[in-house]
Amino acid sequence: MIQTIKQKFNESNYTCMIMNDVGAGLVSARPGIAGQARNDGVGADDPVRPQEQKIIFTSTERGIKPLIDSVHLMRGAYLADKMLGKAAALICVHGGVLAVYANKMTLAAAEVFAEYGIIFEADEFIERVMNRDMTDLCPMERLGEQLHCPKQALCKVTMKLKEMGVGRDDPGALNDTDVPQNCGACCGSRCK
Repeated sequence: MIQTIKQKFNESNYTCMIMNDVGAGLVSARPGIAGQARNDGVGADDPVRPQEQKIIFTSTERGIKPLIDSVHLMRGAYLADKMLGKAAALICVHGGVLAVYANKMTLAAAEVFAEYGIIFEADEFIERVMNRDMTDLCPMERLGEQLHCPKQALCKVTMKLKEMGVGRDDPGALNDTDVPQNCGACCGSRCK
């Protein structure tokens, strides 16, 4: 599956893409039970087909914002992105992705994916993500150095985007009091 999303992503102009899991089982083609997994042995002569693969999210926006916008779609899915740093990796972990592909990925992001058992692939592994004018670290890369917990990462990145004028101005937007301390998502060992 990672090869499928890699190919589709590299053939597109998108900066971020999420695809649902392909081939997670067989689906009956018999009317009335379409969409239900068949592993009960009933209707063994029933024609079956692999589950349909589907792109469920795309974006052409730069930066980490597409990951924030799509975190609710990540559970059990495959993600492709142009660039993934540690903060982005923690958001992917929080979202529940199965596997990720990136054109460029930091070594810190690769460590996060390896630690959480998420399959990952990149065309190029890099030390750090630089800002757009290449004069300093990317603000999210700098923030990522301080992050260890996926849930806390989502909150802190969302607040940083809002501070930078990139996040949405929702009435229920996050503030410092919303950032979990010892949130339990990581057994309290990573939240600082």
